[in-house]
Amino acid sequence: SVEGAAALGIPFAAATDEAWAELAGESATDYVNALDIINDSLKARQAQHGAVMLAVWLYKRRPGGTVEPSFEFTPTSDEVTAFYTLLQLGRHAPPVVA
Repeated sequence: SVEGAAALGIPFAAATDEAWAELAGESATDYVNALDIINDSLKARQAQHGAVMLAVWLYKRRPGGTVEPSFEFTPTSDEVTAFYTLLQLGRHAPPVVA
């Protein structure tokens, strides 16, 4: 929610920033809710933390944001690697047991 984003200390310069924060939060939530990790009760906080980090990452890439917009989702920074690890994505996914 916008209140949740404000509580995290994300500054809103305009109403469009608030709308983008809402979209980023909802998008991250929808994405994480579709992951297998969400069904593991022992990793619920881990998944929630990863969702928050993903939402902040998406918010920073809003038009006119603090980072140049990018659609590169390969883990190339510490920030991206952190939420890849928390959400068990890509090379951070648990091994598949046959």
